[in-house]
Amino acid sequence: MRRLRSWYLHTANAADQAMNRESPSFPLAPLSAGCPPLSFQDRCSGLAWCETEQANLIAVIQLAASTGDHTTTWQLSAVLVPYFTLPAQVWALLSLGFVDQWFPRRSIVRWPLTPCGNRARPSSRGGDASVPR
Repeated sequence: MRRLRSWYLHTANAADQAMNRESPSFPLAPLSAGCPPLSFQDRCSGLAWCETEQANLIAVIQLAASTGDHTTTWQLSAVLVPYFTLPAQVWALLSLGFVDQWFPRRSIVRWPLTPCGNRARPSSRGGDASVPR
């Protein structure tokens, strides 16, 4: 399962970079041996892959979180924020019933933050605002 999570992380990052050439990148967890990520030539191919793999991407984030792979959980979530915040994707997530997993509480992203040293907590107003503990 580690190789699967690694492949999705690095392939999603390649898709994000193809969709957002000017998007800043950050160092990812090392790629597992023997699972080279896909590459994408342009925005359309990166977007098409994300659309095709959307349910699997969410499942991999949930798998990583449930197995304690906090690094992959936050990195894959962060890489996918630009994709999942496209206006069309917000509506797609709503129609698939994933709104509670991504918006507004962003529970998928929040699961690993405490083990990674983040001392923020959700705002009492709801939404995704946070305040220091």
